[in-house]
Amino acid sequence: MPVRPIACRCGGTIGAERCNRCGRSKRRPREVTPRATRRVYDREWEKTRKAQLKRKPFCEDHAARGYIIEPANEVHHVVKVSARPDLKHDSRNLRSLCKSCHSIRTRRGE
Repeated sequence: MPVRPIACRCGGTIGAERCNRCGRSKRRPREVTPRATRRVYDREWEKTRKAQLKRKPFCEDHAARGYIIEPANEVHHVVKVSARPDLKHDSRNLRSLCKSCHSIRTRRGE
């Protein structure tokens, strides 16, 4: 089935792949439903996250193991939000972690 050409901003036409004049590709349609992370991590979470990193600015896993202190840039839920949504903003359920420690914990399913 032939593809109907679309007018490009440059004045050319976009066929199946790219514009015949400037080479711009077709735009892909945007995702209709919001991603799960956007639904769970809202403005309130950003405030909680920022407060946690201010309260504990270094990686708690590195400190517990006696390693060189690493700055924390991620916040981990000890008990998953899916299991206990009421603990989402509870500071006792949060740990400040560096990127690598957070990735390790996430990979383990914690």
